[in-house]
Amino acid sequence: MIPLLLVCWAAAPAWPVAERVPLPLGERYKEVTGTGLAFDHRGEKVALSLNSSPQDGLLQEVWDLRTLKAVPLAVAPKYGRIRQVLATRKGEWIALCDSAVIRCDRDGKEIGLFLLARHDSAGVAALDREEKNLLIYNHGLFMKYAIASGNRVSRVSYPVRNCEHLCPGPRFAVVREHQDVELRDAQTGKLLHSFEDHPGRVYAARLTADEKTLVTVWSRRRDAQSEVGVEVWDVATSRPTRRFTTTGSYPIVALSPAGDLIALGTNDSLRLFAIPSGEQLQVLGKQRPYRLEFSPDGRYLAALGPGLNVWRLRDRPH
Repeated sequence: MIPLLLVCWAAAPAWPVAERVPLPLGERYKEVTGTGLAFDHRGEKVALSLNSSPQDGLLQEVWDLRTLKAVPLAVAPKYGRIRQVLATRKGEWIALCDSAVIRCDRDGKEIGLFLLARHDSAGVAALDREEKNLLIYNHGLFMKYAIASGNRVSRVSYPVRNCEHLCPGPRFAVVREHQDVELRDAQTGKLLHSFEDHPGRVYAARLTADEKTLVTVWSRRRDAQSEVGVEVWDVATSRPTRRFTTTGSYPIVALSPAGDLIALGTNDSLRLFAIPSGEQLQVLGKQRPYRLEFSPDGRYLAALGPGLNVWRLRDRPH
């Protein structure tokens, strides 16, 4: 049996790991909520979709982190909100909207579009490893669309409703009844691994890039105080190897590609922690973001809401 190490996070950062990128955002970014956020494959640009004030409507832009300039992301409002933004290795952006999937080039200009079948958009999406198909999970249904033609290749029903995380394997992590997490094969729906006995309600599940480690995040009330916990699991054995706890509620999380950093947003803060030690490295903000993403190379962290914030991550001293 693998021992479970319980650690309470330290409060003081040992070194400044993240430095804010000075994006010239302006007043229109102050009071917005975010729906779409993605880095390009090089970690040089970040695409986003924001709900701004009623008079301004949607903000859909691509920011260049080298020049600190933005260009519009060309997605027509008639297709609804951008639910999710994905990036390809070829430098394209794929925007999953309410009723369509829109392809844009690296500079945000539209280069392709196809309509979705009804109810296929409001879900979790990912690209397969070859980036030929778009995978969408929505309320117990798993859909596969060919990106080149826009045709729906398959549509399979699964006995689960809440999909937390799709990975290109394709495998997907499902939170069942807010308590347990399952890892399933996206082609057959076969149960591969089950991760059980979380102490509280599960809010998130994330796989590392090598798919060997799963990180789950839960929250509960304990001794009249809200507590957030992070479980680190070995996927091969389905056993926990670490547990970290801190104060807070309503967690949102992003896991770095290497699996060595966790950005954790709660009701009153955004903090950066080390894995597996549980060391709190830095307090990044005092408000809970709506979306969190690391860049594919792990050099940047972006948070949507309120506004847009991007941090450049420094190498940890040895």
